[in-house]
Amino acid sequence: MEKSKILGESNLEQLLSQIQAKENVILFGNHQIEPDPQAISLLIEQKSPQLAFNMIFIAGHRVTTDPLAVPFSRGRNLICIYSKRYVEIPPELKKEKLLHNQKAMHKIVQLLEEGGNCIYLAPSGGRDRKNEQGQIEVAPFDPDSTEMFWLLSKKTERKTHFYPLSLYTYPLLPPPQIIKKTLGESRYTTTTPIHLYIGNEIDMHSFHGKDRKEIRIQRSNYIWEQVKENFKTLDNI
Repeated sequence: MEKSKILGESNLEQLLSQIQAKENVILFGNHQIEPDPQAISLLIEQKSPQLAFNMIFIAGHRVTTDPLAVPFSRGRNLICIYSKRYVEIPPELKKEKLLHNQKAMHKIVQLLEEGGNCIYLAPSGGRDRKNEQGQIEVAPFDPDSTEMFWLLSKKTERKTHFYPLSLYTYPLLPPPQIIKKTLGESRYTTTTPIHLYIGNEIDMHSFHGKDRKEIRIQRSNYIWEQVKENFKTLDNI
């Protein structure tokens, strides 16, 4: 921990004051390892134990079924959503999974209406992996995912703020290079510093285009670029 760092502390102070004012904060971040929620909490609890304890994490359904991920899901405020990659696997459960996702969306709106909540999600829907050159690449964000949370935030009168969050946790428990839809992966862990970078607040209104789809893509790509740029800083520490 003595070698681990938080960058963007002024932005952390700003979002803490916004939460204190019963406004909401949504963190669009990358995702590298199963215990990312624990890593985030460990890093920020010295600055704000309350935020570390109360932060809400949007997670994929595998955190409740994968034997490796399940222990890391304990003691976390989780809202699980089936990703597009898994919603039709198996096909006979598609309707049930879609209904579950609708209930999850309703719960998110309730939390935003309540105010004073901080929600983290990874719009990529998966983990970062290394490229052929052995460099960690931040997985692309899904424009539909970022847009969904932007639209959910507009369903309530409470103000919601959006920030890019970059995580460097990869060496702690590197993901397998091959993306599997079934369980059973060889994994290795080590001791390493971990880092976090909270970027500048995003003006979600500042994007323009010929139609909604173009604006949605612009907005998502901009947030992704911010996360990637800040991740480069962490990767060079």
